[in-house]
Amino acid sequence: MIALALIVLNWSLVAGGLLIAVLVVVFVTIGVMIGVQRLHDLGWSGWLLLLNLVPFVGSLFPFLIMLLPGTRGANQYGPPPPPNTRGVKVLGIIWIAMIPVISVASIYYSIGKLAEAELALQTDEYEQSLPYDDEQEPGSALNAPADVIEEPQDQNDKQ
Repeated sequence: MIALALIVLNWSLVAGGLLIAVLVVVFVTIGVMIGVQRLHDLGWSGWLLLLNLVPFVGSLFPFLIMLLPGTRGANQYGPPPPPNTRGVKVLGIIWIAMIPVISVASIYYSIGKLAEAELALQTDEYEQSLPYDDEQEPGSALNAPADVIEEPQDQNDKQ
């Protein structure tokens, strides 16, 4: 979705900007929903999610939410969630496996772009070191004096 928004942004700034704004609203909404569910799992109020906006606390609070275990039984926000199915576990492993795959792919792509840039630079430097084709060296046949270029007249034509 983000790649699509960036492609649209290249075509039209207004359409791309609007699409990115819509994506930001969608991502923030989903993030708030997941955060509130996690806080309810801990037995805390969902309003505590606003602590992410407080300086210094906002940098530590997400780690606290990730590391604290949820309540074992039911709490004031309802029963505990059901255990994860095999599909959820497989998807979790796939998401974790995607981190090194994306990292390696981006490094490989970056190295390729750097190699292309280096090759272009070396090619430009080499081409600049070559003499120009349209420049003529002094004394070459192309720079002959005008009287040499004229066609010689035949001795028989004068008679």
